[in-house]
Amino acid sequence: MAKTSELEPIVEPVVEAVAVSRTWVWYSSLLQILRFSIVGILNTSIDVLTLNILVLLFPIHNANLLLIYNSIAYIFGALNSFLLNKYWTFKRKHTVTGGELLRFAIINVIGILCNDAIIWSAAQLLHTMIPNTMIWANAAKLCAVLGTAFVTYLGMRLWVFAGKHYKEAIEVK
Repeated sequence: MAKTSELEPIVEPVVEAVAVSRTWVWYSSLLQILRFSIVGILNTSIDVLTLNILVLLFPIHNANLLLIYNSIAYIFGALNSFLLNKYWTFKRKHTVTGGELLRFAIINVIGILCNDAIIWSAAQLLHTMIPNTMIWANAAKLCAVLGTAFVTYLGMRLWVFAGKHYKEAIEVK
């Protein structure tokens, strides 16, 4: 049977490796959240710019029509989101799979529904308070963006870009 003193050199490196691994996972996760936030800002910019172009070209002050504009704008941001999140945020280098596209589509349908529900509610509440169409549409959109960001991050992180490829992204090199 081995003496305690013989086991100590083995135990210390293992404990140290676990500490380094946990630190790496936290660091990697924080960088991933930062990258997701940057991509989110770009997606939101595309989304809001598209919404504003639509409102500018076809002025409305109707929450139901705003839903249509919002859905169109959201789709433009989502297309950008897929490419940047797949290859940069979550560092998935494998080719696009049908399952990945399906999961992404499902999360974005949930995202659009969540975004539309929030923008419609906010538009209804703000309709009488904000007479300017652009300010009204953007105030409602801001509420929707804030309400949807968390849902889409969790969906992307835990379902769309997770699975067998997740371990590759957090491996300690």
